[in-house]
Amino acid sequence: MVPLGRAHLPLSEQIADEIRAAILAGRFRPGERLMEEVLATEFGVSRNPVREALRQLSVAGFVEVVPRHGASVATLGVQSVRELFEVRSALEAVMARLAAERITPDLTAALAELVVEGQRAANDQELDKLPGLNTAFHNAVAQAAGNSRLVALNETVRDTIQWVYARALRERALDSWKEHTELFEAIKSRDATLAAHLALDHINRAEAAYLAAMAGNDLP
Repeated sequence: MVPLGRAHLPLSEQIADEIRAAILAGRFRPGERLMEEVLATEFGVSRNPVREALRQLSVAGFVEVVPRHGASVATLGVQSVRELFEVRSALEAVMARLAAERITPDLTAALAELVVEGQRAANDQELDKLPGLNTAFHNAVAQAAGNSRLVALNETVRDTIQWVYARALRERALDSWKEHTELFEAIKSRDATLAAHLALDHINRAEAAYLAAMAGNDLP
């Protein structure tokens, strides 16, 4: 980590972004303590913006702050995961249906590139690249839906979805990108009914895999 303060965002938001990125990448694991003084030293700042950053991340669900005990990386429970996937199922099915009806040539080309890159990374086991590519794919579907409110709703759960995806990545990489490819083909063919069905099936499979990994304690 390097000293912050040069960008235009408030310092606490910059720090929150850095900590969130570290959580998503698995550098900070669920349950791990986040010491204000240690983070302040690493970022080259005082403890106040670090404290505010941790508060922001607690609101977003990435950090748990317990009075007199400090902050730690949140642990996703079964109920929390189920609720997340319920929201995601509804969003993805609607976005896929609308994308099939409204997709533009430019977004078709962008999705095609993401599918090729995702398949290549999955086949080559370049697992560090896949969470970002997964997020980019689903963001592109949201953009293709042509509904700004859906895009905004998708953004509210985007980072948590990426966190969940990254934690069960090894088991789902190849299957996930096969499903992305099938979804893209349905959207490109403007088959709205099939696209919605494939999107829902994709999310249901991801949920089942993640919950199975939780039950088997296979998650980091």
